[in-house]
This record gives sequence, C-alpha cells and structure tokens, in this order.
Amino acid sequence: MLIFGRILFGVGVGFGNETVPLFLTEVAPIQHFLLSLTRLVEGGNEEQGKASLMKIIGVGDVEAEL
Repeated sequence: MLIFGRILFGVGVGFGNETVPLFLTEVAPIQHFLLSLTRLVEGGNEEQGKASLMKIIGVGDVEAEL
C-alpha cells in the first residue's frame, strides 16, 4: 500500500510540474509579454522580438510598435 501511495504521489507531482507553468502562461497579463519583448529587443535579439510581436499582434509590419 505504501508503494502504491508513493507512485500515485509521484504521478500527481509530475502532473503538477507540467500544468502549473502552462496555466501561469495562459493567465498572465499582456504586460508580462510586452516586458519580455522589450528585454529581447534591448538585449540585441531584435529579430526574435519582432517575430514574437508579429505572433501576438497578428500583423506583418511591427516597425511602428518597436
């Protein structure tokens, strides 16, 4: 019975480790995404920042936003 409990507990912890970051990403406000984009652009990854902004906004030309 103890071994079964440990296996069940391990599955529960593994499921929690997988779903909590996904849930936090889904409910995060848009300001967190914009802060991440700002860090990408300031860090020298302007192309990656543009690609991410295009994906979020859904517009091909994002030069005005940058």
